[in-house]
Amino acid sequence: MNTKQFDYFTAIAEAGSFAGAERISGISRSVLYRYLTGLEEQFGTELFDREGGGLKLNSAGKQYQLGIMRMKDVIARMQRDLQMIDGERIRELRLGIPPGFGANMLAELTPALFSAYPTLVISPLEGTTNDLFDALKEDRVSCVLSLYDAQLFPGTKIAQCTESELLLVLPFTHPLSLKYRHDTERIHDISHEDLLSLADTDFAYLSSSTAVGQIIDRVMRHFGLKPKIFFRLQSSAALYHLVRTSNVASFFVEDVIPEDNDLQLFRLPVRTYVKGGLIFRENYEPTAEEETLFSLYSNLRMHTHPETISMNDLARTMLAHDKEKSYGNQNL
Repeated sequence: MNTKQFDYFTAIAEAGSFAGAERISGISRSVLYRYLTGLEEQFGTELFDREGGGLKLNSAGKQYQLGIMRMKDVIARMQRDLQMIDGERIRELRLGIPPGFGANMLAELTPALFSAYPTLVISPLEGTTNDLFDALKEDRVSCVLSLYDAQLFPGTKIAQCTESELLLVLPFTHPLSLKYRHDTERIHDISHEDLLSLADTDFAYLSSSTAVGQIIDRVMRHFGLKPKIFFRLQSSAALYHLVRTSNVASFFVEDVIPEDNDLQLFRLPVRTYVKGGLIFRENYEPTAEEETLFSLYSNLRMHTHPETISMNDLARTMLAHDKEKSYGNQNL
């Protein structure tokens, strides 16, 4: 099996045409056409629907694409095992990850890391944000993939990927929303007085990391908010549904603001930024593996929200990074 031809299929699927695939792969469209025709003859079925001069993956093509990804993973693992047997230096990445957010992101990024570093061994430590920062200070991990607030965790530095405001979201039926309903601006800076009007309101918050909960707790205590009930949700869709269908208020930290006419968003008057990225001890110099992880994570966050990322988006982001940085195997 010629594994280089996996890239032909990926390019055709991504571009939706032979001309576009030629631009992506650098392979002539005549070669790509013969490749796809021969592949479909081999399987006895079409892998793309031909629509108006374009090519769109059908169910058989999607299944073949999934098989390609699985085979590439097997090949990468085999290469790594063989190189370890051959005595190549084993690289270790000691990484702290919070449940949910960190684990999900690491799962998305692992294939590209193994492609760049076939002998890489990832040693993850999962725990609450406080536990992970203790581990960071004690040198049990070299970095932490998490959200971050400098006031909560002194003595650390961050390779920043995102910057998001702490926002308050309310249903339009809430009295505070009705107060601003006819304003032209969708997001308002909420006053201290308006915040205090929520003192006895039920609250929910979006928390893919325990750091978010700590930050929101600190903000609520600062403003004297004492909610009756606190809901902790890990899904933004669930949070928006809860807010939309009740008079629950909610804080969330996100770089994608929901386009929802039933919700009203407010900025906090004191800008509380929560940054996402790799957190290190002060004066620690990141390794090449850690810098690669940060770069992949940064590109991933820039291109799409992690909750809605598709495998095509992931493969496209990783391939673009691999070509730009010339890290190892280009057959991502």
